[in-house]
Amino acid sequence: MQWLKASDRCPLCKVTVSRVLHEIKSPKDYEIYTHVSVKKRGGGGAEGSLPSPPAAGGTAAETSGRVGGGDEGARASGGAAVVDGRTGPEFRSLVYRRGLAAEPPAEKARRPKPLDQLRSWIARDVQAAAPGTRGGGGMDTRLVEDIVRALLKDNDVDTQDGYCTVKEQGFLFENTAPFLHELWCFRWSKARMPAYDRRAVYRPRPTQR
Repeated sequence: MQWLKASDRCPLCKVTVSRVLHEIKSPKDYEIYTHVSVKKRGGGGAEGSLPSPPAAGGTAAETSGRVGGGDEGARASGGAAVVDGRTGPEFRSLVYRRGLAAEPPAEKARRPKPLDQLRSWIARDVQAAAPGTRGGGGMDTRLVEDIVRALLKDNDVDTQDGYCTVKEQGFLFENTAPFLHELWCFRWSKARMPAYDRRAVYRPRPTQR
């Protein structure tokens, strides 16, 4: 806490800190300190600061420890990420295969996108994050899309309880928490995504170990 008064970056790993989990008693019983950037603190205080994605315990990769890195553009969850002409689930799969993550939008939308504006994003990222695809001997991604939309309709993922309820369903296995992080960032960003053509079935490459 003392260090964050002077710098927004972790002194060990150099990650920009947005939240600190402390008083941890169990995976679901802890306190969350939302850090206001040193740069923002001088003028208007916390006014207009970005709401943090609700944490749900687990590993650092499932909470605030995930940060963007590596391929430029793979970090961005807003719109259809484009690098060297590559778009769609094949390129977006890099986010999940390499453990990357979008940073919360610097300038957030006034209110999160409604569910009907998330259909294209959900269709693309479910296919990118799923371990296999329909017709390729893996998951039926259209069924997963329906599950995701139903869960988002019934649960407010901007709250701790709602986030935990959705995450615990494990619809994308180990990629469930990263998927929810990317979804949260896109919902609160000002980016828009064009209609996604799911007819091009994407079969992800086998994970190298």
